[in-house]
Amino acid sequence: MIDAIELDSQIESINKWITKAGDALQKFYNPNLGVFWRDTTGLEAKDQGLHPTATNRSFLALREYLRFLEEEDQSVDTRDKVKQILRGVAEKYLSILGSNPKKIRDSTTNGVNMFTDSQLLISISLLSSLKRAGILDIDIDPIKREADLVAKEREANLLLWKGGRGNPEDDVHDFVTLYCVRGLDAYFGGSAWSDPSKTSELRDRINRDVLQMLAFHYAGVTSRFDPSELIFSIELLNRFYAPDVPQLTRRAIQSIAEMQAKDGSFPTARFVSYEGHGLLHVASYEVLLTLTHITARELFYNEIETCEKFLPSIARGFELVRTYYNTVRDTRGWANDHARKKNLIESWTTAIVLTFLIHYHDLLFQLRQHFVLQKYERVLPKISSTLPWPDTIPMSREPGWLDLAYLDSFWDPTEKGALIKVVKREIVTPIGNSWIHRPKKASFILFGPPGTGKTRLVTCIAKSLDWPLVTLSPRDFLSNGGIEGFESAATEVFVDLLRLRRVVVLFDECEDFFKARPQGPQNLETRTTGAFITAGMLPRLQALRDKRWLVFSLATNGALKDLDEAVKRRGRFDFAQNIPNPTLDAQIRYVSPMIPSQRLAATEQSLREYEQEKADAWGRKLPEISFATLGDLVKEGDNDDEKVQMKIILERLKKLMRRKVPESFV
Repeated sequence: MIDAIELDSQIESINKWITKAGDALQKFYNPNLGVFWRDTTGLEAKDQGLHPTATNRSFLALREYLRFLEEEDQSVDTRDKVKQILRGVAEKYLSILGSNPKKIRDSTTNGVNMFTDSQLLISISLLSSLKRAGILDIDIDPIKREADLVAKEREANLLLWKGGRGNPEDDVHDFVTLYCVRGLDAYFGGSAWSDPSKTSELRDRINRDVLQMLAFHYAGVTSRFDPSELIFSIELLNRFYAPDVPQLTRRAIQSIAEMQAKDGSFPTARFVSYEGHGLLHVASYEVLLTLTHITARELFYNEIETCEKFLPSIARGFELVRTYYNTVRDTRGWANDHARKKNLIESWTTAIVLTFLIHYHDLLFQLRQHFVLQKYERVLPKISSTLPWPDTIPMSREPGWLDLAYLDSFWDPTEKGALIKVVKREIVTPIGNSWIHRPKKASFILFGPPGTGKTRLVTCIAKSLDWPLVTLSPRDFLSNGGIEGFESAATEVFVDLLRLRRVVVLFDECEDFFKARPQGPQNLETRTTGAFITAGMLPRLQALRDKRWLVFSLATNGALKDLDEAVKRRGRFDFAQNIPNPTLDAQIRYVSPMIPSQRLAATEQSLREYEQEKADAWGRKLPEISFATLGDLVKEGDNDDEKVQMKIILERLKKLMRRKVPESFV
C-alpha cells in the first residue's frame, strides 16, 4: 500500500527530471521560424524545415511544462523563456495555417497525414487558453477557420476508415486512431463531434481488435500479439466505452505489463506507416504516456486498487527515462528507444518524455491528494461521467467551469446581498480567471451568532469551485492523546494541508486554538497551555496562506475580539467577516420564493412590524430573527388560506421568537 510519504519522495524525484527534460527540449527551438528541429542532425545542420509533428508535439509539451513551472513556483526567468517560445511557435508557425494550410501540415517524411494533423489540432486547441493567460496576442479566428476544415476532414476519414491511418494506403493503426480522437476531442470539445450513433462502428471495431489481441496473448501466439497497439486500443475503448471495459482494461494492462522488459521498455511494435516515406517505430515512451493516461482515468473514477496495480509498470518506465537520457556534444535529451542510430537525440521523443513525466507527476500528485483527503471529514465533487480524457483536466481548465448558482442560492444576511458580491469578486472569480486556478486572496475568518450560515457559505464556495471540502474539528487536533499530543497532531494535519491543491478547508469550532493570549510579560510557569497552542498555530497558518493553493476559513460563533491579535493580523487571513442574523431586506429575500404570492404581502408586513417593535423596545432587547426561525415561520403557514391576516402571522412569529429551547413532547 502506497502512502503519502512515499509519494512525496517519488514526486520530488520526478520534479528534477521534468526540469531536465524541459531544459533539453528548449535547445531544439529554431527562433527564426518558430519551429523545432527534428533531431540533432537537423539542429547541427541548421535545416530550414518546419517539421510539423516535432513542432506540434513540442508545443504541447512546453505548454504543459509552463503549467508545471507556474504550479511549482519555479524560476520566473525560465517561465519567461518558455512563454517566449510558445509565443514564437504561435506567431511564426501556427499562424501560417490561416494563409498557407498545406505548408504547415506537410511533413518532409510523410507529407500531409492524419497523425500530424491530429497534433496540429491539439496545438490550436491550446491557443485560446494561452491568449486568455496573456501569453499570446494574435488573431486566432483565421487559424480556426482553416483548422475547422482540417478537423472535419479528419473526422470524416476516421469514421470512414473506422480508425486512423498514417496515410490513406496504410492499414488502420490505433496509435494514429488514438491521437486523431484526442485531437478532435481537444479541438471540438469532446462530445461535440462523437455522437454514439456516428462512432458505434469505430467502437465496435476497436472492441473486436482488443478481444482478438487478448486471445493471441492467452493462446501464446506472440508473433501476433502487439502490446503497444493493445494499449492504444484499450485507451480508446475506455473513451467510447463498450461493454465489460473495466475487466478488459485490467486484463489488457496485465498482458502488457508481462511483456515489459526489466529496463522498462516494451517490444517493438508493428510499423505505423508502410506506404509513407518514413517508417515510424512506436517508442516505449508513447506506451508509457498512454499507460499513465489510463491510470489517471482509473484514479479519476476512484478505482484505487486498479490504479495501484498499474503503477509498477509506470515506475519501471521512469527508470527507462533515467537510463536513456543522453548527451551529444552540448545537446541533451532522448531518442526513440527502438532507434539504432548512434549519437541521435530527437526533439519529438524528448517532447513525449517531458509530457510523460509531467503527467506522471500529475498522477502521483492526485493519488497523494486522494490519500490525504481520505483521512479527514470531506465532501468530494460529483464525478463527471462525460469527460473524455481525465488526464487533460489540468491542461484544459477554463474560466467557464465556475458554477456561481451555488453562491447565488446562499441566504445572504447582509443588505442587498453585499456579502456574496464581495465573495465572488475577491475569491471565486479570480480563481476562475487564473489559468492554473490558483487562489490569490482565499483565507478568511467568519464570525457571528449560530445559525447564520457560516458553514453553508464555505460549502457554497466549494461547490461553486467544484473543489473538495475538508472540515477540520478539534477532534483532528486532539486525536494523538488529547492536549499532550496536540503538537504532533497539528504538525501532521498541516503537513497534509500543504500537500493539497484546489481544496476548500473549514476550521470548524476550532476557535479555542486561536484564543487571545494573556497580555503583558509571561514566563514559562505562568503561560497557559492555550497560549502555547495558539503560538504554535500561527506559523502554520502563515505557511498555509503563503502557499496559496487552498481556500481556508476559520468559523466561530464568538466575537472577533476573542481571537488572538496575531491571528487577526492580515498576514494570517485575508478577510474577517461578520455573518449576522439577516437584515429585514435579507429576511424578505429569503421568504419570498417560499410563500404563495397571496400571503407574501402579509408576511412581509409582519416582518417589518417586528423590526419596528424591536427598534422601539426602549431598553428591552428583543431577539434577532434567524434563518432557522424564518424557515419555521414558512412551514407553520403551509395550511393558511390566502386571506390570513398580518397580525396572525406576527403573533406566530413572536411565539417562535420566545421559544428558547426545543419544544417538549408533552
